[in-house]
Amino acid sequence: MMIPRWIKTGATILPWIAASVCLAWLILLRIPPSGAASYSFIFDGTHPWLDPFLPAERVTPAGPQSGGWTGQRILRDPVYASARAPGLFDQVRLTLEAKTDHQPFLEFGLLRDPVTFSFDLHPFWSEALSQGWHHVSVSSTQGYVKDGLPDETLVTAKDGERLTWDATTTPSNFMDPAGADRAYGVSLVGSHDFYFIPTQKNMQIVFRLEDAAENRTGLVAELHIYHNGRELGWMKAEPKPDQTIYDETINFKDGIASAGVLRVQIITDDRVEITQVTTPAFHWVVGPVVTIGNVATSTLWTNSQHLVAETLHDEGLQTLRLGSATATLEKTHASVRLNRAEKETGGARQVVAPEGNVRIVGDAFFAVDPSKLFYPRLRRLTDATNLDREGIKAVVTPYIQPETTVDGWKKLTVAFGGLSGDQFKFTLSAPGMESRGGSVDVRAVDLAYQRTAGKSFWTILRDELSLIRQRL
Repeated sequence: MMIPRWIKTGATILPWIAASVCLAWLILLRIPPSGAASYSFIFDGTHPWLDPFLPAERVTPAGPQSGGWTGQRILRDPVYASARAPGLFDQVRLTLEAKTDHQPFLEFGLLRDPVTFSFDLHPFWSEALSQGWHHVSVSSTQGYVKDGLPDETLVTAKDGERLTWDATTTPSNFMDPAGADRAYGVSLVGSHDFYFIPTQKNMQIVFRLEDAAENRTGLVAELHIYHNGRELGWMKAEPKPDQTIYDETINFKDGIASAGVLRVQIITDDRVEITQVTTPAFHWVVGPVVTIGNVATSTLWTNSQHLVAETLHDEGLQTLRLGSATATLEKTHASVRLNRAEKETGGARQVVAPEGNVRIVGDAFFAVDPSKLFYPRLRRLTDATNLDREGIKAVVTPYIQPETTVDGWKKLTVAFGGLSGDQFKFTLSAPGMESRGGSVDVRAVDLAYQRTAGKSFWTILRDELSLIRQRL
């Protein structure tokens, strides 16, 4: 029997039609005409857009939990989760429906640099700001002011009475009189950020670097110079035959055009030690992170209220002191927290690390002498901050208090721009959770991706094809 021609034609065309429909569906999925894609789901580990948090020893398995809810419980800090977008987008807004227990502070971050494993952390939850504080906006500055104080306190309070949380503030109009050069011995290993108040006349800063690497082939260090946040330029310390000590000089021959803050960012590795700083500046600080090397110069002063310390070497196991408060490093690669004594919240306090070999993160800055201390930028809000005891009147931050569901869960929201690719890694940071015996429960997720308006279909398609080529 002869098969009709239309059936043969249909049988030939039908697979192509089906393939075309599938291709069109995939294109619309990855390049939605609206430029947006959103997904909401229970956080039970079965959805492809966001994996459960890891590592496994810091969380419970995603799924049904004791208490009759479904999701995942986080028990230790930090944890990480991988996410996938349905296409190439520029922004993502993530909301977790969560409950916290004995955990007053959360931050959520997006991995920006896989090489250094560096995350862009944003505010996620603050119990301290949830009661007794009100949200205000003064001009372009947003944040929280203590109840009973005028909204203008957000911008008029003294630097020591204000904190910042993921917000940039305008530097104060600092300016010191001209002074004579003076050399200060330090022992700071690896990369550091230095801040100086400009002087009224010509100013020179000299950093002495000592390189322990043999036969170095790459750069010894890079020095980036900023004034009030604007980069003025950069210089590099290059290796020279039979030379291990480098004096890198920064000259401001015409003085500084305006008041404010000078910042010198030294980028190097842990084989390079900064052993001396020579400057006429009356006020200069380093931080908020310092890595102390030599025992002989392991005493600093700080305007920080709270420190976190860690050592990678057995030689760094020791008892640290902040004023009269102490904390002991008993294990390598394990951090300890060191907070000021309750009666020592004011003024500068000495930080003593008798054995050196320790990395310290403060919520403010460090100096070789208490008279050098100042705030180049506001002190940071941390999980250990006691707003009342520390006399804080305002917190500058983009953070917005979360909505609360009828059954008491909080909708914690964070947004990131500048996305690259369609796969991401997030982190949920809950500092101090283990020491408090705290936890964070997550039961639902909302992911909303957005593409910047104005991109043509062909530009997006080209980017998609480029991504495919990279993976092949």
